[in-house]
Amino acid sequence: MKYYIRYLTPVYMYLLQNIKYSIYNHIKVNIVSKFLGIDERIIKDYYKEISHVKVNVPGMASALDSIYVVVRALKPNIIVETGVANGASSFYLLLALKRNKKGHLFSIDFPNLDPTAMIPQNKEVGWLVPQILRDRWTLILGKVEEKLPKLLEELDNIDIFYHDSLHTYEHMMFEYRMAWRKLNKGGLLISDNIDLNNAFKDFCKEVKASWIDLSNNVLANVGFALKK
Repeated sequence: MKYYIRYLTPVYMYLLQNIKYSIYNHIKVNIVSKFLGIDERIIKDYYKEISHVKVNVPGMASALDSIYVVVRALKPNIIVETGVANGASSFYLLLALKRNKKGHLFSIDFPNLDPTAMIPQNKEVGWLVPQILRDRWTLILGKVEEKLPKLLEELDNIDIFYHDSLHTYEHMMFEYRMAWRKLNKGGLLISDNIDLNNAFKDFCKEVKASWIDLSNNVLANVGFALKK
């Protein structure tokens, strides 16, 4: 009896993990499909497309596969990102743009001021992004407070804004408000670490945005707000 328990337990654990993973993916597809108003089959195909890509570095953002999926689905022309560090999120965003065959990503970061960036010694900001993806990327080094207003002033409008820099209430509200003014109708504001304070929820109420708070759901601690 002990023999069977010893060898069957890993099998059951494997089966349970696969069932859990299948349910997890189904819920993700359903949530994103309903929020964006895009056919579930399309969203499911994009999740399958990115399922073979695995990036794992310290400090990387949550739900990068879902961020990839919304970029594939919305086909944005201009994305602005704050917070780069190793470049995991930039990698997913740029890969989606490459497969869309359109769009450009502007990223701002000054990780030397952020001890949580966790960039390996002798590595540069965004080192994870391969050369083949860099033709659609403009990396701006400097403080977000200084660089973001200038960048947004130079851009006519943006389609997606992704926040993953300083996660204080005041700074998150500063970025949200500034980006929202430039966000096109139908554009998306995405924010990581929305569980750290109430900035994301308060902002969405302030602008009466259509939003989903996924802090306690399958997309981890990432929020999506749709400008209508």
